[in-house]
Amino acid sequence: MKSFDYLMGRDELASATKRLAEIFVMGEFAPSVRLLAREKKQKITDFKTQSYQLLSALEVKDYTLAEELVTKLRENAKDFDFSKPKALIETSKRMSMMHIAKARNAAVNDDKETLEKELKAAAEIWPTNPALEEVAGKIFEQGDQQARALLDFDQLLAQKNFRQIAEDRMRFVAAIGLSPEANTERQEKLKQVLDDIQTIETALGRAQEFEKMSNPAGAWESVERAARTFPEDVKLNAARATLTAKAADFVSTLQQGEALEERKQYGSALACYLNARLIYPPSEFADEGIKRIVAIIIPDAS
Repeated sequence: MKSFDYLMGRDELASATKRLAEIFVMGEFAPSVRLLAREKKQKITDFKTQSYQLLSALEVKDYTLAEELVTKLRENAKDFDFSKPKALIETSKRMSMMHIAKARNAAVNDDKETLEKELKAAAEIWPTNPALEEVAGKIFEQGDQQARALLDFDQLLAQKNFRQIAEDRMRFVAAIGLSPEANTERQEKLKQVLDDIQTIETALGRAQEFEKMSNPAGAWESVERAARTFPEDVKLNAARATLTAKAADFVSTLQQGEALEERKQYGSALACYLNARLIYPPSEFADEGIKRIVAIIIPDAS
């Protein structure tokens, strides 16, 4: 009992618990044992309870709870041997996080087989790992976002809303890139859309330069040529309408020539194209119209 009291005074509960067990074997009903202070009994009981809880937590691989119990036991019992449980906890947690990291890489590379394998390995080592739920949630969220992005891409493509696809291109590039083999056709269509938008933006940029040089006819031609290839683009059509008003004489003369050409009134059409070229000498449309009419009127002129 003196040894027990000494150890309790030093907060060496692990050793004190062993001494108390020996005391009970030798004299459970001895007065000194029966009169043992309730506070000391409670400390021993709490130490034994937490020790059993630690064993159970380690058995079911609940390393979060196990780590909390190790911390409490170390605080309450100065002689508690924490080295083995701590090493087991830290090693298991580290191994589980390594598998989680591999699972994240597999998710980025769309390697579903490796993803499932690594998540399973991580769960077997540390079933209550908080990162498991986080990663699984992000993967499911990523899958939902990918599916939503692919659906939006298909809808915009069907609507020929190429401008919106270009504005959201980073989202679509990411979604299509997650499953490149399954989205080969989408990859090609996305590339074509982005190339087309680049062509449109180039035409609009050229038109702006012509406007700065007070050349509305040249600006209109730049936009008109692109608009005939991409008639659905809203931005292009808006610029086309504005420039048509600014270069009204040239545009109306050229369009009149095209209308006469369709009606096979080649002489009158040629006159309109020549007049259009007088208004804007570098006109490509007027020059092309003249060449077409000349080729019809004088087939051997070339």
